[in-house]
Amino acid sequence: MTVTTLKPLARTTWAGGFRMRGPALVGGAHVFAIVGQLLLFKLVSNLVSPSDFGLYILVLAVSTATQWLLFGPLEQTALRFYQEAQEEGRLAEYLRTLSILATVAVLVPFSAILIIRADPIEIWLLDSAMQSTLFVTVGLLLGVLQGLLALGASVLNASRRHLVTSLFILFTPWGQVISVGVVYALGTPRLEGFLGGFAVALLAVLTSQMFAIWRVHRLREPVNASELPQNERSLAKPIARYALPFVLWAVPSYVMLYIDRWVLARFTDNDTVGMYGVMMVLTMSLMTSGMAALHRGLAPEIFALAGKGDEARRIERSIKVVRAVTYVLVAAVAPLLVVYYLWPHEIISVVSTTAYDAGAQFFWVLLLSALFFGMSQQATLTGLVVKKTVGYLWIRLAVGATASVVVPFSGARFGLAGVVYGVLAIQALHFAAVTFVNTRILKTLDHEPQAA
Repeated sequence: MTVTTLKPLARTTWAGGFRMRGPALVGGAHVFAIVGQLLLFKLVSNLVSPSDFGLYILVLAVSTATQWLLFGPLEQTALRFYQEAQEEGRLAEYLRTLSILATVAVLVPFSAILIIRADPIEIWLLDSAMQSTLFVTVGLLLGVLQGLLALGASVLNASRRHLVTSLFILFTPWGQVISVGVVYALGTPRLEGFLGGFAVALLAVLTSQMFAIWRVHRLREPVNASELPQNERSLAKPIARYALPFVLWAVPSYVMLYIDRWVLARFTDNDTVGMYGVMMVLTMSLMTSGMAALHRGLAPEIFALAGKGDEARRIERSIKVVRAVTYVLVAAVAPLLVVYYLWPHEIISVVSTTAYDAGAQFFWVLLLSALFFGMSQQATLTGLVVKKTVGYLWIRLAVGATASVVVPFSGARFGLAGVVYGVLAIQALHFAAVTFVNTRILKTLDHEPQAA
């Protein structure tokens, strides 16, 4: 009997009953969180000057670097090791190990803060070394808070506390939205005031989240270490070993996605950085958030279709689903490319004002770059399905190194246009490289003996 490719996925997803309600709830929370993030950008861009909004974009670039490089790897380990620790009765050790590693991660930016406070630094576009120090410090602090929140959400999600996880996913952006209203009502609608409000809001959400994690787990006692094999007596080493490759992945990923802001900061002005940041909200930022939510919902089902990866028929079905989702992504974004090309000024006004639409002619180009990024992210599921992922790491390192040369060079020569088309070239190159690696992977599978 012939079974179409998408039927198993649909049956698992929609007919799975309670099993899929939790992931669907988390996915829905991500959608409303994206709405909150868009509203936050709308409010800040309307309440501060374009120059200050450019500074805000750079603060976000610092906070994102902090979160990705220091806490992103811990998020992955939290998801990967929870089930193992629970089955062995070692959740208390698991939580203690994550707490120790998170403390070490927190010490890194705080050490950086102490250094730059002692010796103020200068950053492009900021009026003084003191102003540079202030905004870098705020960016590091926000990155720490956001990183700890993301780590806590991973722990709660791994424990299948989907409702609680969803609430904290929502509280993170919407708490900042509320803080904007409070700061404005207090009569201090300046960028410094809004950033302080964000920090207070995130700290309040983090405190509540830590209490929720404690209530959920109550720090159960670990099993006696003497009952475990010698190589399994501590979770610290395997967790640290598992997290390290994600650091190597995060560095070139950050370069690929954020070097454009820093190049613009070097070769243009604050207003241009702010304008570019507004366009990125509805292009690359929206795509990264959307792909993250999509993978959380679909990846487990795609892996379930593949099973252990030792049956050719199941692998083929799962890879067909990966391709089908890619086609759906292209079909969804293609009409938006036309809309962004024809009505860029109107679209930009959705999340900002007409003060930020001077570069609107590049809006559709940035969306095309985001599409290449989304297709690349989706295509990497092919390697994950068959457990052959090392090629993607080398690609990411090579493309990240290329971006660190191409984007600054094109930005220095051609300004905003050079950065925009440099980013497009990098994302297109990345997609082509991932496609090449996938072709090699599939050819290799054709020559490997597998169960029918």
